[in-house]
Amino acid sequence: MVPVDRLSDAATQIRISYNPALATYFPSTQETA
Repeated sequence: MVPVDRLSDAATQIRISYNPALATYFPSTQETA
């Protein structure tokens, strides 16, 4: 199974790709993306 943190991180990046406004709440994810 894939670690939950991996799934959560991937889901967050997908949400940001669809809604850039979320980058405001997840600046660290935006940097890695």
